[in-house]
Amino acid sequence: MRTSPDGAITIGVGGVTPTVWDQHSGARLGLLEGHSDLVGDGEFLDDRIFISRAWNHTALVWDVVSKRPLMTFRDVDQMRVAPDRSSVALVGTKGVRVWSPHMPVPFLDALPVLPSQ
Repeated sequence: MRTSPDGAITIGVGGVTPTVWDQHSGARLGLLEGHSDLVGDGEFLDDRIFISRAWNHTALVWDVVSKRPLMTFRDVDQMRVAPDRSSVALVGTKGVRVWSPHMPVPFLDALPVLPSQ
């Protein structure tokens, strides 16, 4: 279970579809539908933005109010949210990416490839 910073919402992580709960009443508010594999991790970036990571190496960024995915990251084996929740580090076989809800998603295929040493 992951609780939003304001304590209003809890998300049950596990299974393919995380469940969103009202922390105060215990009422189920809905499901985060979009993953195609078991969800192994998830964290809030703020009261409304949640990021979840599945075992098929995808991470989805969610608007928990609308319960819709906003974007998808591929090649994600691990993720770590900054202590101040301003950004998230996404770790995969191609390296580490840092994303913040305050910046656009980079088009990684357009970045130059550094020569191997």
